[in-house]
Amino acid sequence: MQAIKALVNQFGGFIYGPGSVPKGISLFHDIKRYGWSHCLDLIIDVGANTGQFASSALSSAPHSSVISFEPVTQTFRELKIKAELDPRWTAIHSAVGDTNGSVLITCDGTNQMNHIKRPGDEVELHYSEANYESVSVAKLDDICKDRGINTIGMLKTDTEGFDGQVLLGASELLANNQVFSVLAEVSFDSGD
Repeated sequence: MQAIKALVNQFGGFIYGPGSVPKGISLFHDIKRYGWSHCLDLIIDVGANTGQFASSALSSAPHSSVISFEPVTQTFRELKIKAELDPRWTAIHSAVGDTNGSVLITCDGTNQMNHIKRPGDEVELHYSEANYESVSVAKLDDICKDRGINTIGMLKTDTEGFDGQVLLGASELLANNQVFSVLAEVSFDSGD
């Protein structure tokens, strides 16, 4: 085993046993470590793509349910197929933001970098081959009221720069302490 660890380390990787995973390496391992899994009855997955996060969440927290939001039509089709295999998983074809209505989003297949049209994207629209589709967008506060959801164990948002708008659309839930935890994509890329 030491030879395998040395080889993996040589290429910049690490191998950990179940009892030696450092804090901060694995979200769901940390959730189990600190005993928070009981707080994750409902996970809201905004910017679900094809369900990578939801799949991990459901296998790590088997008593949880997940509602995944994905606006890009082609990507949503793949997500829906996966979600239909698990009764704890609901897939919704919509963007989530700070308004109700519609927005334009890039639609480059199941690309994880699809994003809501931003100021300055006109240059991209004009000079590139980016494709956009119009999608519905709704505030999470309104979605939860409509569905009778009072508590969210985890709000995960990975929306390529639209994460602030997602949180603004959940301002009532957040102000009323109805969200136990928030996991948001953060980067130092000005596009995000």
